[in-house]
Amino acid sequence: MGGPSRHPTAGGRRRARLVTASRPPLAVRLRVATPADVAAIAAFVSVSFVDPLPPEAFLGLIGQPHVDCTVAETPEGTMAGYCVVLHAGPEGDLANLATAPEARGRRVADALLTRALDAAAARGASALFLEVREGNAPARALYARHG
Repeated sequence: MGGPSRHPTAGGRRRARLVTASRPPLAVRLRVATPADVAAIAAFVSVSFVDPLPPEAFLGLIGQPHVDCTVAETPEGTMAGYCVVLHAGPEGDLANLATAPEARGRRVADALLTRALDAAAARGASALFLEVREGNAPARALYARHG
């Protein structure tokens, strides 16, 4: 019952109205991840996931033609979050999305998910799949807001 569930999100999604966060939005710049980001991504993974991927896994994904790896960083250059999308024909897989504890509730995940959905649609995907733990209410709410 507490395991992951798959949730399809249409590539041609409708725009959902964002719920106002209790904290002010955090200004971030989204950019393509580079190998220099792997250590920071690994740090996010270690505090965000029960069974984290090793840093080598991310290093192997960054720059691959079927992968979009995006980093959200503050104007000061601090990483606030990241996401990884794997593309395979008409479907994409949101493999990873995490934000820094201090960035949670500040729309960083919304920005990353919007970028992931746009990237999947640009590649012709009709669906973007993800797995989320039943007990991860903030993530489930995020994905529900985006359709």
